[in-house]
Amino acid sequence: MQTKGNTYCFCPQIEETRTLISAPAPSLDRLEIFYNKFDSIVISPKDKQGFIADLLKLNPEIEVV
Repeated sequence: MQTKGNTYCFCPQIEETRTLISAPAPSLDRLEIFYNKFDSIVISPKDKQGFIADLLKLNPEIEVV
């Protein structure tokens, strides 16, 4: 989370995860994407690095952890 003046601005974030909490997927090698203030989604793209690169083209402010 970053601050702009006195207001807080949530910057989207992506991190690698091996969580089992998500729905069934072909792999446990997953990405968790955090958005809004308290929301996240777990996905398992075939090409993780390509997927992240495409997202960064759309929004360079995404933080990859």
